[in-house]
Amino acid sequence: MSKISKISKISKISKISKISKGTLQRWLIDPSIQTTRVKAPTNIPNEALLKDINQYLDDYLYERSRRLNYNKSDIGYALKKLNIYQKDICYVTMP
Repeated sequence: MSKISKISKISKISKISKISKGTLQRWLIDPSIQTTRVKAPTNIPNEALLKDINQYLDDYLYERSRRLNYNKSDIGYALKKLNIYQKDICYVTMP
């Protein structure tokens, strides 16, 4: 298959399937990329997180992550999911 016909086929497929050309080209190079996930999903219990926030109001995310044994980014995502931001931490109440 010539390079020009391959590019035109990728363009047609990307328009039909609404997938970017770059993604299709990556799948052609290595199809295993789309099927692997390195990190398991984490689910932090809301009660434990709220209890930690009420006990330690001014702590940083890395300090919470050490206490709860989760990644700093996982703690941040969980706080965002609970709609808790730094300015709101003083007013957090247990549900």
